[in-house]
Amino acid sequence: MTLLGVGLLAFLVWLPQRVDALVMVSETIADLIQGLAQLLEALLGLASVLLIAAVLFAGLLALLGGLTRIVRSLVRILKAPPRPVRRKRPVRVRRGPSSLRR
Repeated sequence: MTLLGVGLLAFLVWLPQRVDALVMVSETIADLIQGLAQLLEALLGLASVLLIAAVLFAGLLALLGGLTRIVRSLVRILKAPPRPVRRKRPVRVRRGPSSLRR
């Protein structure tokens, strides 16, 4: 265990001589930010595709519902028995109170 600790500390002392740590950290952070930006862009693209699919589905559903209503109305109209002819009632003329005084 002690030997492992000494070996790791020796490696950390030797590492800055071989690799510029500040440049490596900067590049790592830049790569992380670029990766997050790509992830966000991909998620926005996926969301837009899902939104377009939802609007398409809603439009098709509304079209199907409208066609169903039209077909039901036409079936109801075509199967309805003919209406009986209604006679017009004679119109009674009402006389106002002024005509009663005469």
